[in-house]
Amino acid sequence: MQTSSYDQSQIFLALCYGVAYLLFSATTVISNKHLIMNTNFHSAIFVSSLGSWFGWFVSLGMVWSKRTTLVHNLSLKEWTTSVLPIGLATAFSLAAANMAYFYLSLAFIQVLKAFAPVITFGVLIAFGLDRHNAKILGALCVIVCGSLIACYGEMHFTVMGLLCMFIAEVSEALRSVGIQLLLVNRKMGLIEGMYYFCPATLLFLTIFTAIFEGETLFNREHMQVVHDYWYLFCISAGLGFLVTLSGLGVVQNAGATLFKAMSQIKNACVILFAVVVYGETLTWMEIGGYGIAVVGFGLFNVAKNRDMEEVRNERGMREATLGKEGEGTMTTPLLGDPSSQGGGGMKKKSSGSFLGKLGSFSGSFSGGSNGGGGESK
Repeated sequence: MQTSSYDQSQIFLALCYGVAYLLFSATTVISNKHLIMNTNFHSAIFVSSLGSWFGWFVSLGMVWSKRTTLVHNLSLKEWTTSVLPIGLATAFSLAAANMAYFYLSLAFIQVLKAFAPVITFGVLIAFGLDRHNAKILGALCVIVCGSLIACYGEMHFTVMGLLCMFIAEVSEALRSVGIQLLLVNRKMGLIEGMYYFCPATLLFLTIFTAIFEGETLFNREHMQVVHDYWYLFCISAGLGFLVTLSGLGVVQNAGATLFKAMSQIKNACVILFAVVVYGETLTWMEIGGYGIAVVGFGLFNVAKNRDMEEVRNERGMREATLGKEGEGTMTTPLLGDPSSQGGGGMKKKSSGSFLGKLGSFSGSFSGGSNGGGGESK
């Protein structure tokens, strides 16, 4: 099993990116909801692509003006196997999350996002990037119970809305794992990452827009909305870019745990905004279920931090035995240790291929065991 390490000096930078992500992501959620629901511009998938278009143009300008140097010149094959799957996951995540506004309230959507750590951890386990124990699984069960209670307490949920959110959360988990594999293991910069990620995302979002919104996107009503509220589209594009940039910064400098922690804080802020400003209502059962899920997330982080200490101790003992220097680094709480599940051999260097990880996962799944299947080939 492969791990990603982060230097202690990255903590301050990670927190800065985390605060920026908290601010920009909360504002983006509210802005997109207003644009889609309050202006009668019902092309949610197209709106979800605005940030990617903005980010791609910025990254193209930075690269062409020589302000950013491409350290990695990915071949078409490398881009197809490593980046394109991340683009697909990102497109599903953005499109499904915006589609959910048609079926669920803004507040309830944020409540459902409390379930995200369970899905993210499950994906990490499936790809051989983490380990688990009884305390971690117990904390995840608390999150699941809280999320189920919140769903039961919602008075106006729809199956289609829940399906949209499930697709969005699974896709976001796959995206986070893929980005972490690519950014951390390849040491790819943020602008360089967007230079490669955005075209992949836009490819699929354009296809989704053409299939589901092609007939209505350019009708007279929508064109009038664009004319009257052009500034909202500009704001949505700019915020989408800033969310992507700060989110990549969080994942690169601290991994998925801080990213998900900031997401939980953002969700709570958006819930409060939806109740106070939009007048949306939450039942006491929803509030209680959400509270239980948040407590479960806290227990999960405590369990993972203790697991981190075990990982550090095991790594320190191993490196002392091998005569290697291992000071000044920490392992992200959502990633385990390669020797912790047996096998204990030397790690093979990761190729960074997202499809390669998917292939190793599929092989281990079909064989009925995960042992050793997460190691990169």
